[in-house]
Amino acid sequence: GLDYEAIFLQRWQQFLLTTVLTDQSIANNPLFQQVKSLLQESKQLFASTDSVSYRIVRNFRINTRDRVFSQFSQHFKRIDKQFNFRSLRHQIEVPLWQLINKQPNNDSLLGKPSWQLLFTNALNDTLNDMTNQQPLADASWGQQNTALIKHPLSSALPFLTHWLDMPNTQLSGDSYMPKVQGTSFGASQRMIVSPGHEEEGIFHMPTSQASHPWSPYYGLGHSDWEQGIASAFLPGKTEYSLTLTSY
Repeated sequence: GLDYEAIFLQRWQQFLLTTVLTDQSIANNPLFQQVKSLLQESKQLFASTDSVSYRIVRNFRINTRDRVFSQFSQHFKRIDKQFNFRSLRHQIEVPLWQLINKQPNNDSLLGKPSWQLLFTNALNDTLNDMTNQQPLADASWGQQNTALIKHPLSSALPFLTHWLDMPNTQLSGDSYMPKVQGTSFGASQRMIVSPGHEEEGIFHMPTSQASHPWSPYYGLGHSDWEQGIASAFLPGKTEYSLTLTSY
């Protein structure tokens, strides 16, 4: 469950290199040239905290998806105001991949003079966001994928956020890979254990099992979940016990 190789996005990396970042498109465009060099250097794509290449490919796909289906989404919203593109965004990869590769000449679908311009604009959207007040080399995936795990009460009691919320830590991993970790979502727990070998088992749980922020165990083990550090499945020595009595 700790594998964060971006197998799903490998073909998108190649699409960028072969179809979008052509000799013509990178000519007189130093930023596009830098992107091509970064992607060529990344023989394997990983959602690691220091990866700039992963962030480029991942966000380019999303910006391309949104541009390709913008006309589609607007059409369905005119039919049904309750339509929300988010309800089917995870099923959209197959038609999206067919469209960007076959590139049908359908202006009502495309909404742009050419497919190449759509790809260029999607990449520009990606890079404009990543280079906002910083060089591209500093725009790592971890910078974008920083944990924002907040206690339900912290929005109402902002002066207690230091004690209620989990730390804002850069995370590796993403959707579409075993290590599912995002800014506000992720694996609710990881457990690996074999019967008869419980002492070798591993257990991860975000935010800890303690729900009271003043408990000495509040947040205990959260960093192990973030970083994928093996922590014991079995409990340690009993230090406290609760006795319920009737009156």
